Amino acid sequence: MSYSREELEKAFIRLSKQERPILALFACLIGLIFCSLVTALIGPDIIFGLVTACILIPIISAGYAGFVGRLYSSSSRLMIALVTSGYYLWSGYSLQVNGGWYLFTPICFATAFIASKQKLALVEEFALIENKSTPFNHRTPSFIDKAIMPLFLVLTVPALGYYSFVLGSEICHTNIKNGNFQEIPQSCQKNYFEINAYGHKVKFDGIIIHIQGHRFGSYLEKSEEALLLQELAQKGELQYQQLWWWVLDILYRDDPQIAQFNKLEQYEQQVTKLRRELITKGHTPALQLQTQVHYLLSHRIMDDQAKQEYVLFAQEQVDNGIKGAEELLASANNIPAVADVVDLYIWQSEHLHLLAQEDLRNLMHAAQTGEYFYYISDFNDTKSRSYSYDGYITIEPNPELASALLQWLPETLPNQL
Repeated sequence: MSYSREELEKAFIRLSKQERPILALFACLIGLIFCSLVTALIGPDIIFGLVTACILIPIISAGYAGFVGRLYSSSSRLMIALVTSGYYLWSGYSLQVNGGWYLFTPICFATAFIASKQKLALVEEFALIENKSTPFNHRTPSFIDKAIMPLFLVLTVPALGYYSFVLGSEICHTNIKNGNFQEIPQSCQKNYFEINAYGHKVKFDGIIIHIQGHRFGSYLEKSEEALLLQELAQKGELQYQQLWWWVLDILYRDDPQIAQFNKLEQYEQQVTKLRRELITKGHTPALQLQTQVHYLLSHRIMDDQAKQEYVLFAQEQVDNGIKGAEELLASANNIPAVADVVDLYIWQSEHLHLLAQEDLRNLMHAAQTGEYFYYISDFNDTKSRSYSYDGYITIEPNPELASALLQWLPETLPNQL
């Protein structure tokens, strides 16, 4: 089959216009991101893992790039092969493989280079051959336009991300060191390239902070910024203490490693100590958070000594004239303790004629077995009564009370609730 030069020139112009190196490069990156999940799951320690990373992934990512970008020229495909080989080397480094992995890099390069070429029609093949022997009067993009510029544009994204990370970390560290307190919450957030947008958020002085998007590390793995802030806070300056408390009590609270490494008690002791120190200095956010803690504690029965400690601390703040301490004291008094359950048991024992059948049966069980059951809702008006008891306390069996209850519950059987 023969084609006229005019037909071949039209085919060549159409083929040249359809090629989109930049679009192909982004398609290649998308394919590599998808394929990276395969590499992570399979791993490099088996032959199939090496074959997947060296052959299968280049075929998928480069083939997808060639299809989307309609690649045919060697310069555009060279760019795709370089990016794919770079990913192959990076995956080997991140997976900590042995040196044998890197020996297969040329195979990865060649596979990507071949796979990225789209299938051409016969007239397009002849058009390329004709252009090589006798170039058409049509300007085609240069090697720089097809390879260098797209590669530069794509590499700019991670370069800007890395630069922003380093620069952002330095700004955060500098603001902490120089005491620029108004700038610290904003500058110590991670930027768009780093932030986990699905993390929880908190508000601090009108600024929305991502719990997983800050530069303070974690409770067990504190960053340089966090260590500096902690050091300055320990010197006693109020504003540094407020900021360190914000990091410790708010940002670190959802750190799963705290419970994983059995550091929960240590963490709570450290947080409570700092929070109380700030409350004594009139720090309203710390006082409000402690009030919320009291509210959460009111949903269970506490030890008498622990409740008394909360009440005494709140009373001291009221005596010292701390703003909002009255609400803190009221919330502490609302925390139910074992003594409150005992008082309810005593009151019910003395007012049998006022009790419902369920309460009478519960008293009979307590008088016989020494187990007195309770509902949290009896001590917390904000909580609705559950379908079953929330717990019990141990008391001394009381045969006299059991005998007295028989006249109110003649049908009650031993040990029946």
